[in-house]
Amino acid sequence: MCYEIEKIGKRIRQLRRDRDMTQEQLAEKLNVGIDHLGKIETGKHRCSIEILIDMAAFFDVSLDYLILGKEHSDAAAARIDAAIAELTALRKTL
Repeated sequence: MCYEIEKIGKRIRQLRRDRDMTQEQLAEKLNVGIDHLGKIETGKHRCSIEILIDMAAFFDVSLDYLILGKEHSDAAAARIDAAIAELTALRKTL
């Protein structure tokens, strides 16, 4: 696995655009400079783990997705759905 800052920047840019936000709006939300955010999005600067954590929380994505591009697998989602169904059934018996 590789930490590719250009790809991280592209994912961040896409998440921002999906929310119809400007760089200025996102920079304000994250309390970073707009120039710094622009350089992160273009892959010219790395960002700190603190900023990555803030971005993941703001966009409701995992750090795995932001850093490595890993999306949650269908198998994991199916296990979660099965656990929810099992807990719901158990709750009804209480």
